[in-house]
Amino acid sequence: MSQSACVYLDEIMRAIKRIKRDIQRIDEQKSSLELHLFHLETQRKNAEEKFHSQNKYDCIVSPPIHAMNNKFTFVSPGREYCIGTYEIPMTEFRQKTCLDFTSWMQDLWTNPKYSQCKNIMERVTKCLQDRWVEIRSYALFIFPISLKKKSEGKRADLPNVAYAITTLMHKYGIEFIIVDPVHSGTDQTVRAVNFSEVLRYIQSRHDYRCLVPQVEYSDSNTCSMVFYQRGDGSYNHSTKRALGMITNNNGETAHIVQVKLTSGKYVGGHRSWGDCYKGFKTSAAMICHELSAVDEWVKRSSKQYLNKLYFVFDEFPAYAGYTSTVITGYGIEKSAVVLAYHQGRYVPM
Repeated sequence: MSQSACVYLDEIMRAIKRIKRDIQRIDEQKSSLELHLFHLETQRKNAEEKFHSQNKYDCIVSPPIHAMNNKFTFVSPGREYCIGTYEIPMTEFRQKTCLDFTSWMQDLWTNPKYSQCKNIMERVTKCLQDRWVEIRSYALFIFPISLKKKSEGKRADLPNVAYAITTLMHKYGIEFIIVDPVHSGTDQTVRAVNFSEVLRYIQSRHDYRCLVPQVEYSDSNTCSMVFYQRGDGSYNHSTKRALGMITNNNGETAHIVQVKLTSGKYVGGHRSWGDCYKGFKTSAAMICHELSAVDEWVKRSSKQYLNKLYFVFDEFPAYAGYTSTVITGYGIEKSAVVLAYHQGRYVPM
């Protein structure tokens, strides 16, 4: 073979190798692009699911908080909150398991096994301590009522028990969706509140926090507050006198904050989310927002530390569920104390 032919053949072989390398690079790029496309499709799917999940829940802007006492006044502007309310189609509701806590809670105050418990939280904790595996098997839940009080025609809701249940459900990381117990098979939907979604929403926003340092002790440099949530926040003289007994070690009375909510469901004789609940969603947002005033209140009070935040509940257990959720979300479990009225005094539940 002539030299020129050898050179020509050599060029052809080099060209073939070059093209093969190019093809290999293209295949590698194709594989890389296909893998990248797969990850993007996965991210898109997750984002769509998250979007649809978030958008099925009601998100509303809370009313502003107008805080005042005889020394100062300020406004905490309203903010948007996911309040977790939505409606479950009846066809979907029938396919889900639902736990009504009522049967478990009837002997909290009569069963000897609770005799060593100091308060409602301890009683509920003991009641549920061996049932968490079973609880996790349910998708939906119903807050308990007192069957004895119901049979006597009295107010049967148990808001403090509802608070304890919600707190424990958050502690154990259980998706906590409460459904309205008043519904019939002919209803198209069932009202529900996803408290876990409310908690996730608050915790995902870094400015939804109480930043003032919390301390166990109380003195002239600490501040305590009472969030009075009953009805529209109004109270009579005897209630004010009972709340006035809440003082710190320095003898200072805790500031009383009147939280103006839509009155509980027994107002007007209603026993479920009826006409008296036209303001329910606004009230839920207000509960989510009330703690936003704590830092500024402590500062305006010329204090440096937060000692206790006391809460007096309305009869409606859903409000107690929101309060528990917000306490966890804002990170004030250390300072929060729920009060129960007993023999003319408000005492820790």
